[in-house]
Amino acid sequence: MPVEQRFTSTEVESSKRYGREFGGAMMWYALFLFGAAYLARVVPLPWRVVVAATPIVPLWFALQAALRFFRRADEFARRVQLEAVGFAFVAGVMLSMAYGLVEALAELPRISWTWVPPLFLALYGLGGYLAKRRYA
Repeated sequence: MPVEQRFTSTEVESSKRYGREFGGAMMWYALFLFGAAYLARVVPLPWRVVVAATPIVPLWFALQAALRFFRRADEFARRVQLEAVGFAFVAGVMLSMAYGLVEALAELPRISWTWVPPLFLALYGLGGYLAKRRYA
């Protein structure tokens, strides 16, 4: 029988605040990304680099929101998050290195760097799931 988990009002408010902060940053990221994709086709070459880098600005705010959420968390939540990040880092490095070697030696198609963040985020989710299961 699963253990029923209750959250304190502080944890609930912290989660809501994180959702607003992170969600807002990601909304701006999507807008900047679509804007950059359009403008990169119409601006001259030297400016394309600047335009292409603009979506990084809202990602900085998303990072700040995640760090604030982590700092507000209790010790147990921090431990789970640390294990999730550790798992994602090690597994992501291992998978990236393995594919890089196979790509070079077996002449597989090159993969764009844009696939690395989704890989790490998926591994972070898996790591969080495994860490929570471990303590349940």
